[in-house]
Amino acid sequence: MKRRLAWSILITGTTAAVLLLMLLAREVRATDGYGTPLSSEHQCMAEALYFEARNQGTAGMVAVAAVVQNRVRSDRYPSTVCKVVRQAKMREGQPILHQCQFSFWCDALPENPSEKEAWDVAMRIAGALADTGFKVMGLEAATHYHTIRVQPSWSTVLALCGRVGDHLFYVDSVNTK
Repeated sequence: MKRRLAWSILITGTTAAVLLLMLLAREVRATDGYGTPLSSEHQCMAEALYFEARNQGTAGMVAVAAVVQNRVRSDRYPSTVCKVVRQAKMREGQPILHQCQFSFWCDALPENPSEKEAWDVAMRIAGALADTGFKVMGLEAATHYHTIRVQPSWSTVLALCGRVGDHLFYVDSVNTK
C-alpha cells in the first residue's frame, strides 16, 4: 500500500514577508523589486525556476529554489547558483543533450521565456530569496527532484523527502553534509 505524501512549504520571518511583497509587486523587470538589477546568479535562479517549475505555481518554484540553494550550500556540488543549474557533462565545450543536472539546460531548446506571467513570478522569487539562506520545511536537505512522469535511476537509491505539485524531492541520506 502506497502512502500519500502531503507537504506544505513553510518559509518564516523576514524571508516570508519579503517574498510576499515581491510577489505582490506590479512591475518586475530584471530587478530585485527595489530597482537594483539582478545579478547573473539571480538570472540563473529565475531561469531554473521558470523552465523547471513554471507550471507548478509559486510553491513549486520555491521548492526548486530550495534544491538549488541546498546544492550551493553542499560541498558535493558547485558553489554558485549558475554553476549548479548549468552543471552538465560536456563535449567540446557544450553540454551533452539530456546529460545535465537540471534538464532545461541541455534539452536543445532556447532559454527564452515565452510566458510573461510565469517569468515575472520566477524573477520575483529569485530576487526575493536571493542571499536569504531560506529553507523549506520538509526539503531542508533535498538535492534532487523529478516530475512524477519519469523515474530516473537515481530515484531508487535516494530517500524520498517530499512532494510539491508534480515534483518528488529526494535527499541523499548517505552523503548529507
